[in-house]
Amino acid sequence: MNKLNGKLSGSPSKLRADPGIAVLSRVLGTMTLMAVPGVGGWYLDKYFRTGFLIWVGMAMGMIIGCVGLFLIVRMANIETERELTDGRKFRKLDDLEDQAIERLD
Repeated sequence: MNKLNGKLSGSPSKLRADPGIAVLSRVLGTMTLMAVPGVGGWYLDKYFRTGFLIWVGMAMGMIIGCVGLFLIVRMANIETERELTDGRKFRKLDDLEDQAIERLD
């Protein structure tokens, strides 16, 4: 068992990374997906001795990259909404608890 921040956990796979690192890894993955088609087009241009496949690869990379970035923003918005709604639920529970305590007094 690992000990992290005073809490015991069963396996390292259950540990949550810093949210900033998660976003950074998503952005770097999207950048990689954006560059790979361009590099593939360049390689195919060298292999087939053409000059247009790099442009096709770059265009595909831009499309894939834009879709990836839109998905990252969408996931971040969904996570933010969940955090806000969870906070509201807890605030409502706290208010109900306070009201119940006031009634008992």
